[in-house]
Amino acid sequence: MTSCLCAWRRQSILWTDVGWIIITVSRTVMLDLDDACGVRGVMAPYARSSTGQSSGLLNRRLEVRALPGVVIAMADTAKDISAAEYLALDDPALLGQCDVNIFKASGPGGQHRNKVSSAIRLLHRPTGITAQGCDHRSQHANKRSALKRLREKIACRVRRSVNPSDPLPEVVASCLFTPKGARANAKKRLQVGRRDERFWSVGRFLLDILDAAGGRLSEAAGAMKIGTSNFVSVIKQDRHLYAAAQEIRKRHGLGPMK
Repeated sequence: MTSCLCAWRRQSILWTDVGWIIITVSRTVMLDLDDACGVRGVMAPYARSSTGQSSGLLNRRLEVRALPGVVIAMADTAKDISAAEYLALDDPALLGQCDVNIFKASGPGGQHRNKVSSAIRLLHRPTGITAQGCDHRSQHANKRSALKRLREKIACRVRRSVNPSDPLPEVVASCLFTPKGARANAKKRLQVGRRDERFWSVGRFLLDILDAAGGRLSEAAGAMKIGTSNFVSVIKQDRHLYAAAQEIRKRHGLGPMK
């Protein structure tokens, strides 16, 4: 399998086992080319292959054909920026990294559905992740919803290797406390609610530390010096966070959490 990272280039021409192929991209895209010369876009919301078919949303499959006798073009590289840096941004700063599309939402809802173009779709340029808000009549409310969903997707999808022996990030340490009446050497507890602005930053770190621990819950919790049940209970607060943790365990060959 051949992998290639393309960023901000209209057309990239790549060599594969079946010959030259051409990929047209308008955003950062990581491409994996398999033996059948299929292309899977990991971060490619707007990638088009030489067949002219759009990938649509993330992880859609692109079928491409070989192009004989064309000249290869070098692809640019993207900067490695962690999800922690994106999630640490306030809403205006995060919005500044996005392309904003305003549209009229369709579907059921009657008089409670937006009748004007108030729905918001965000494309986060650095990661290629999209999120939208269309549940409210107010454009401002939909923008807040879209930003909230964007933070959720960044936390769940963008991984970065961490060293379990390093000190905990400040945002995580601020959510730890020693239970009242506990012994001096007792384990601390992690407490953060879904409505807390720190939730997705903490959730992102839990997934990173779980990945670093090979999906093993007790090892991940031990690195944070908290109980395994406490670690799991925080993850289970959100179904998207829980699903991302299950996927990490599956990738490491472990069974699902109970």
